Amino acid sequence: MSCQRNWRAVGTGPYGAGGSTAEAGAEKFEPTKGRKANATPQLFQKFMPVTLPSHSVSRNPFSARHPIAPVACAASEELPEAQGIAMIPRNTRSVMKQLGSKVIALGLLFANVTGWSQSSRFLPGQRALLDAHNCYPYEGKWADRVDRALATGLPVGIEMDLVWDLTKPGEPRVVVRHGGKAKGDEPALGEYFFARVRPVVEKALRENNRDHWPLLTLNLNDLRASEPEFFVALWKLLDDYEPWLCTAAKTADPSQLSSLEVRPILILTSDGAQQAKVFYENVPPGGRLRMFAAGSPDRNADNFRRWLNYPWSKVEPEGQPRAGDWSPKDAARLKALVDDAHKRGYWIRFYTLNGHSAREVPGRGWTPSYNFGSLEAVTIRWKAVKSAGVDFVASDQYEECAKVLRAN
Repeated sequence: MSCQRNWRAVGTGPYGAGGSTAEAGAEKFEPTKGRKANATPQLFQKFMPVTLPSHSVSRNPFSARHPIAPVACAASEELPEAQGIAMIPRNTRSVMKQLGSKVIALGLLFANVTGWSQSSRFLPGQRALLDAHNCYPYEGKWADRVDRALATGLPVGIEMDLVWDLTKPGEPRVVVRHGGKAKGDEPALGEYFFARVRPVVEKALRENNRDHWPLLTLNLNDLRASEPEFFVALWKLLDDYEPWLCTAAKTADPSQLSSLEVRPILILTSDGAQQAKVFYENVPPGGRLRMFAAGSPDRNADNFRRWLNYPWSKVEPEGQPRAGDWSPKDAARLKALVDDAHKRGYWIRFYTLNGHSAREVPGRGWTPSYNFGSLEAVTIRWKAVKSAGVDFVASDQYEECAKVLRAN
């Protein structure tokens, strides 16, 4: 069996909240002649519909929140009119007959176990991204870090630490800072990150090319505040940016994952009592989750906790400065951690992998304990994490790390 080149679009109506046409949002497929049916995962991706944003479950049964529905309909060739657009081959019946239960089973796995949207490009294990470590100024220095991270290309991860600025009575702010108490001169998160990426996000929404969404993963792993008001303020700050954000419907049972509605920005955060209360528990069932917390390696991902964060010492226990030559045992430990995380439905991140001379540290603001000592040594690790399927790789060497991760 070979994939035919005769795709057709199914569905009418507006595509998404922006009012773009369905054709503008459709994923572009270019199946090649002679592709055999023995590559089930690849074929499955070809015959899955594109990710379709929806306004409500009832209006759009083919939304990103119901990823299995189009596959079930395609199997029986009963495809009701949708509010968006789906791409299916005209020879659906023969394809489904030959692939049979394997396609349906794999579709159910994505829909009911992992709870991701129909687009497979951002799923755990599908892409290795730079996570630009400590991507904010220190005491007024290195203010160009967001620009440097963006210049490495999209998609990219950006990590920021946040503190609660109470220096001006009656004017509290959520600001980016490398620990300690705020002094009052730190940039606010809204100004430093969201205002800076506005042109990137608005361009992405206009063009509506979703192939690589989310384009930006904002990692707010270090929330260096204990005041409940800080967490409430952070949540309210996101009100203005929700149309930019990947969100998921809160389910009554947290073990039931709802699919992500994919947008240009994904926000990850740490797990803790305050995070759980404000970012999850206070959201009513059916409300939209905007931030996704770190989980636990001994539990499966749930609707709120969707990623794991590991120090590199879990792979090389001696730590970066004392690490010897990269060995098969190191590679096996790395692969086991990655495979288990993905099996449980998580993205996985490792921090922080640098390699440079010791004299570079004072002039860059980098942490010595993250340093393998040379670019050659860290490049071996960057290649290893990419090969193992790691999703996010934290590094202070944005340009060098991104180049390795993007290489074919």
